[in-house]
Amino acid sequence: MNSCVETYFKLNTRIILLLLMNLLLLNYMCIAQNIYVGTGVFIKQVSKVNISNSLYGNSGANIDNNGNINIGAGFYNNQSESLIVSTENTGEFSFNGNSGSQEIGGSYKTEFYNLRINNTADGVLFNQNADVINNLYMSNGALFLENSILDLGDLGQIVGESEINRIRVSDITSNTGQIRVSRVIDNTTINPGNIGLEIITSKNMGYTTISRTHKEQQGTGSFSGNFSVCITFEISPTNEVDSEIRFFYFEIELTEGTSIHL
Repeated sequence: MNSCVETYFKLNTRIILLLLMNLLLLNYMCIAQNIYVGTGVFIKQVSKVNISNSLYGNSGANIDNNGNINIGAGFYNNQSESLIVSTENTGEFSFNGNSGSQEIGGSYKTEFYNLRINNTADGVLFNQNADVINNLYMSNGALFLENSILDLGDLGQIVGESEINRIRVSDITSNTGQIRVSRVIDNTTINPGNIGLEIITSKNMGYTTISRTHKEQQGTGSFSGNFSVCITFEISPTNEVDSEIRFFYFEIELTEGTSIHL
């Protein structure tokens, strides 16, 4: 069955899914060409869809992903709402490219339940905003925020980030992209969403949003020739209280800047 499905799609120069009813995917599908989605697609749990090229979501498209989508090229949401949903809270979307970079783009942001960065070449570029509801897996390669916002919300977290497989930007002098997370922080020790900032407090900070950027910061006045480590945190609590803060960075973030002075 798998080989038949794969052969069918390889015979087409491109695939346009304009279905009159939802498409139910049972087990496995391998698609060799670009996919243009124009209606509803439902992917069951434990199902796998492997797309070797790009996925485009056009007006009226919706993919209810409760299985696994593996994509080898770009992802483009060209409608006015999230292209991906997961009604059963199980879906994973994985960027599995092995040649060049992959891109998240289009005209509107997309919400992923689980998102996996597994690019063994030049990483994944975010040229559009995105939300991750559950886990952001940093399995292989870099995630380049560029000038976009990746929001982990109230429950999302980073899993497996390392010096090699990390979240960053292409240009530390100009890119303003950020990853952020929100939590209620009250009398606890917490690294919200594994974002790299530990807060130790005996007070109630309330609902708190933490944003992390990777643009180097330049000193002022007599220190204008100095630059910071290439990671910055902004903490926005409901209640401003005394707390102990510790932040973490990778060694390479000390050396990739212009002239770092700590």
